[in-house]
Amino acid sequence: ITDKTGELSALKVVTGKEDLIIINSDGVIIRIETSQISQLGRNTQGVTLMKIEEGGHIVSVAKAKKEEV
Repeated sequence: ITDKTGELSALKVVTGKEDLIIINSDGVIIRIETSQISQLGRNTQGVTLMKIEEGGHIVSVAKAKKEEV
């Protein structure tokens, strides 16, 4: 965690067989397949999944059963 990357909002252990649901303080909800999230090595600074406006924050992060299409 650095000034550039900001604070950690949530941490979830996933297998790639589920979705993540992220909700921010502006009421924006996104659902992401965990298999679509880039896997990076230990020396990287993580992956941004949702951009947050100034003064906003993440309200909730939850794992969900993978959505069948």
